[in-house]
Amino acid sequence: PQEGWSWQDPFEDSETSWNHGLTITAANGRHFWHSNLNAPCWMRKANGDLITQTICYPAKVGQPAIGGLLLWQDYDNFLWLMRDLHGPGEVSFAGCVGNSSSVFGRTHLDMPAEGNGGTCLRLERIGGTVRALAYSENGEWYTAGQAGFPADSPIQIGVFASGNIARNIY
Repeated sequence: PQEGWSWQDPFEDSETSWNHGLTITAANGRHFWHSNLNAPCWMRKANGDLITQTICYPAKVGQPAIGGLLLWQDYDNFLWLMRDLHGPGEVSFAGCVGNSSSVFGRTHLDMPAEGNGGTCLRLERIGGTVRALAYSENGEWYTAGQAGFPADSPIQIGVFASGNIARNIY
């Protein structure tokens, strides 16, 4: 584990490792949506304006890389930016602000035919606004949405994996 980061796995049924980069494998059904707030994640404290960014790859060839970035204040106020939830190349930006769950936007990225490429995800918090961006291997940044997020500091930021796999897609 890296200093300042904490592992959170409410049901203790997911896995993580730090070999050749961070890998998080979520148990089936784990996610951050409505009352299902139990996806495994690595989190750290943050204050004020921030930019957080990560690159997501599938843990195994041929599997979806459903996961991404999480900005968390409490159960009533959090945002996530995730790849592949609605299919390969899909990037979704959603969460809960003031105890109201919302989808704030999404975009679609061109992915390699085998679907194993990396996706760079980025959240920018400036004042009370969070902007979500995604970058694919084709070399372009795309906006996935923007949300008002007047959260008190400190908040937590991190990376997570979702086990909310759409069986009709994958």
